Amino acid sequence: LTFACWYKSDNSGQWARIMDFGNGPDNSISIYKNGGDGKFVFQVCINAYVFYNMLPDLLFDTQNSWKHVAWTLDPTGSGTWIVYINGVQLLIATSKGYPNSVLRTKNYLGKSNLDRDAYLLNGGVKDFRMYSRVLSGSEVSTLFTATQTLFVGSTQCLNCPAGSSSSAGGACFSCPAGSFSPSPGSVFCDSCASGSSSSAGSSSCVRCLAGTYSVPALSLSPTYSQAPSNGLQLYYRFDSVSGTSVGDIASGSVVFDATLQNGATVSNNQLLLSAAQSQYMSINSFTTGTAGLTFACWYKSDNSGQWARIMDFGNGPDNSISIYKNGGDGKFVFQVCINAYVFYNMLPDLLFDTQNSWKHVAWTLDPTGSGTWIVYINGVQLLIATSKGYPNSVLRTKNYLGKSNLDRDAYLLNGGVKDFRMYSRVLSGSEVSTLFTATQTLFVGSTQCLNCPAGSSSSAGGACFSCPAGSFSPSPGSVFC
Repeated sequence: LTFACWYKSDNSGQWARIMDFGNGPDNSISIYKNGGDGKFVFQVCINAYVFYNMLPDLLFDTQNSWKHVAWTLDPTGSGTWIVYINGVQLLIATSKGYPNSVLRTKNYLGKSNLDRDAYLLNGGVKDFRMYSRVLSGSEVSTLFTATQTLFVGSTQCLNCPAGSSSSAGGACFSCPAGSFSPSPGSVFCDSCASGSSSSAGSSSCVRCLAGTYSVPALSLSPTYSQAPSNGLQLYYRFDSVSGTSVGDIASGSVVFDATLQNGATVSNNQLLLSAAQSQYMSINSFTTGTAGLTFACWYKSDNSGQWARIMDFGNGPDNSISIYKNGGDGKFVFQVCINAYVFYNMLPDLLFDTQNSWKHVAWTLDPTGSGTWIVYINGVQLLIATSKGYPNSVLRTKNYLGKSNLDRDAYLLNGGVKDFRMYSRVLSGSEVSTLFTATQTLFVGSTQCLNCPAGSSSSAGGACFSCPAGSFSPSPGSVFC
């Protein structure tokens, strides 16, 4: 016989069993923890005669880590036993007896077959095997090696199909009605524009036919309410725009405290910036607090120039907080300047440019640990660093999205920003993950096209218009007057 398995034990009680096969205590085969000193015991009972061997130098408990054990029982030599731990032979003994060939009716992993005492294992077992032969030492070594990595998961991440998206590490979900994802691998679902609609799981929006319309108002997606709101100090959802003024909704009401510069535009709830046109958004003065900070947004960059900023908040270069593209290799850089002292961290394996696709970035700054920074991309933590400094609590008068606060160099972003948030606290990893997921589909548009009322009509994809004097439409949905 050969018994083999991986097991773990976290402070199991005395006599705890990995296995116990028998039909009561008189005929049993068991591996267990010794009651006195907690060592490994291997035991065979044959018609009430007890044969056992202990590993004197090895404790049974593994502190919840996994260990491989194998035990061979050879009927020759009046019962020859060999014990292997992690593929290495630690014991050989003869005249140890060999189990009776009997029907065994009480067979357990993690429990004894005694009626009076369970002697339960606190831990686990995996890849348990019983062979009806004696494995050789080389076979046991091979078994240990072969089962160290028992299963592998996916060797690659596949794109979610068009019409769906996923959170980091999550399953694909269908875009809700009124939104769409145009291509495989989309990281968010975009809303349908006025004059069109979609059903759930759509890869495109359907243009409303002549005589019908879809209401222009967008509604927040079903997942949006899950996004953390506690501690919001600045929040630009880009759905409150009046001329060049952009509304901050962190307080729950709209405060127009940001300005579109040099023709920067907002379209479909996205701040769109052209570096060639020197476009950016400026934000009115504010003070950063001392209890922690989190910055989060979706951004895209299409071949932005070196040092291009997603954000730069400060009052000049000596006191600033910025996220930008490194000038040398184009990697991501996170930087804080405190009274002219510069603290920064780079993501060495991630390019800043996104080839015009959207990516979510979040950066938390904790004043503890002399400044602890954590960076998340698409909801996944990619960096944690301590002793990085924490921004001064000062009035910041030069605050920009898409531009630096340096007087000599603008370092403009060529791309866009959406759903920009600044919290006056440190979001947890789970909150950042939830924020990423909740804002993947920020708005949904119309879920259906409605008939224009009698007396009006519409062109395909257009709004309803009243029939001019001297003409009429006799019924709802008329395609002409």
